[in-house]
This record gives sequence, structure tokens and C-alpha cells, in this order.
Amino acid sequence: MKKFILLFILYFINFTTYAQKYIEPIVAYRISLKDVNNISMDQKAITALKQIHTIIQLATKKSKKYEHAFQLNIGIPINTNFIDSSFTTNPALPLYKSANKTLSSFSVFSSFIPNYKIISFTKKDRLNFFGVIGIGFQKINVSYDNDINNYTILNPDKTISLVGVQFGFGFQYIHSFAKGRIFLQSQLDFPILTKRNKYPTPLKSLLPTGIALGYSFELKNKKDAK
Repeated sequence: MKKFILLFILYFINFTTYAQKYIEPIVAYRISLKDVNNISMDQKAITALKQIHTIIQLATKKSKKYEHAFQLNIGIPINTNFIDSSFTTNPALPLYKSANKTLSSFSVFSSFIPNYKIISFTKKDRLNFFGVIGIGFQKINVSYDNDINNYTILNPDKTISLVGVQFGFGFQYIHSFAKGRIFLQSQLDFPILTKRNKYPTPLKSLLPTGIALGYSFELKNKKDAK
């Protein structure tokens, strides 16, 4: 995480040289659908890995149609619980026993955001298209609560940690005030590009989609302050 924070600080130093700029706190809710082992649905089920994202973004307006930003994004996990299956070879015990399983995902991203205006509805309202290019860390945590002394889970999912390159895109509706802006946006990220995980699990990467709400605080530059 220190590397991501360092990149953010370096950008902030460079960021202060531009004229019109904003600091933007953002909160987002995101999900990623995954295939997992589950006894209740023919041994396979679709589950949603959920995250609350806390984001800080530094945006620079370059023209009426284009601006860019640098973003530090931390994804806080929300646990997903369901039932898996476990088995025993002990003839004195039932062959099958359910096992509680918990999934959660944590992530940190440092991203560059180019943002382009698509259309203006009024002088204060417009729709933008933005891209996402960055590097990130993801951890998909798997834990089981079962009788490990007598029962075994076949082909269990394992906790994995990934570091790789991030690509994504989204749409942003933005409303401007006399000072500051409020915006609502949706975003889709592709699975991060990272080295191949040879372990046979469907939990190899996140493909998250979600919705975010943010506010732009306009920062005065030195010329404006005079």
C-alpha cells in the first residue's frame, strides 16, 4: 500500500502547478459475480463479492471538454457467507456434512483517469465518458468453519493475492455549482492483468462493477488568491 500512497503524493506535488483543479472525495458500492462451490445449487453457485470503496481523487481541468485525474482507491470488504460441502471416510460418521464458507475481497488501486465530455444538457449539467488506467492489489480471502478433524473439503478455494495492471471505463453525470460540483458515475473494470494463477479456482480475479457518488471541491490557485 505504501507504493500507491507514494504515487499519490508525487502526483499531488505536480498537481499544484495547474490552474483549475479539484479535490474529490468519492464513495462507491461495487460487486463482482463469481462461480463458487456450493451444495445448495448443484455444487455450483453465483455469489457476489461486495466492497465499499473510499476514494480520493485529484482532478485537473484542461479544457471545456477534457480533464484528467489521479485516484487512490481502497476497497473495503463486505463478507459473503454460504454453505460448502465436506466428506469423511469414517464409517461411524455421516458421509456428508455442511461447512460454512466466507468470502471477502480487499483492494487498493492507484489510477490515472482521463475524462471526456460527451454532451451538455445545460450549462451546469453534462455527461462524461472516462477511462481508468492504473496498478492495483487485490486479495480474495477464503475461510472455512468446519470439522477439520473428521471431515475434508474437496477442491477448496484458497485465499489469493494479486498485483497487476488495471483497465476500466465508465460514465459520469456531473452537475456544477457556483463553487464545486457533484457527480454520479458507474464504472466497469476488467480483471487486472497479472501473472497466471495455476491453482484451479474460479476466484482468480475480480471483475467489479458499481456505482459511485462524489463531490468536487474547487481549489484556488496562487493567481486566484492574489
